[in-house]
Amino acid sequence: MIILDDKEMAFIHVPKCAGSTVRHQLLEFSNQEDTFKGPAILPDLGKVHLPHLTLDQVRSAFPEAFRKIGSYETFAITRDPISRFASALGQRLKQHKGVNIHTMDEHSKRREMEVVFDVLAANDGALPSEFIHFTRQSAFIELEGKQIVKHLFPMAKVSELVSVFAEKFGRAHVNPGRHNQSLEFRHDGLRDAAMKLNRSLKRLVPRSVYVQLKTAATPLLTKKPSAGSKRLPFTNAEIRLIEQYYAADFKYQQISKNRIKRRDEENA
Repeated sequence: MIILDDKEMAFIHVPKCAGSTVRHQLLEFSNQEDTFKGPAILPDLGKVHLPHLTLDQVRSAFPEAFRKIGSYETFAITRDPISRFASALGQRLKQHKGVNIHTMDEHSKRREMEVVFDVLAANDGALPSEFIHFTRQSAFIELEGKQIVKHLFPMAKVSELVSVFAEKFGRAHVNPGRHNQSLEFRHDGLRDAAMKLNRSLKRLVPRSVYVQLKTAATPLLTKKPSAGSKRLPFTNAEIRLIEQYYAADFKYQQISKNRIKRRDEENA
């Protein structure tokens, strides 16, 4: 979540919806400090990840920020829930187990999915921090059934959202690229050394220098997973579970698509 008081606007970062890409661009445009970053332990909420606070959590822990969200121009990105679930699973395995999902066999993937489905069944609201990326998108968009975030963009239209921000800051349109996307190393032996160097650079050098170095090194060290390795072995029953748990997310994904369609028709 980024709140920019000088422009009276806020970007709500829905996990696994290209939020890192937009955060990167916004901070480049505004030069404002990112105050909602990193993990934290908050009264009544426990361990949270500040960039990924739901609206209910913001209302509880940061009432002034919640007031601004209600009155400012607000933006968020939505994503197909099935694709997002697959991406969240890969993130969890990489972040908490040190496992690359693209190297796992089908049985292992299904076993990990079953773990997630059990957690979702046991937690209708906030999820344990290890499963934050599986939080419903609607938890970042609506509160008590009312849509709070005003402007929704489908993930395929991230560049158009960045163009909106660039115009507000009087900046030329910039190709946002992709940050924090799913990639695999060209050689497995590079992983540990590259991750260690990345952490060190992020801590030691200015942010602008870090971004330049990472942008230059990423295509040399990594590649996109092949289409086949990205697929997850969803059964019909598992798809139904996703459709049921994320029913509101499917609704908002369609709303965001319809909004873009209407705008394109008006501009035709």
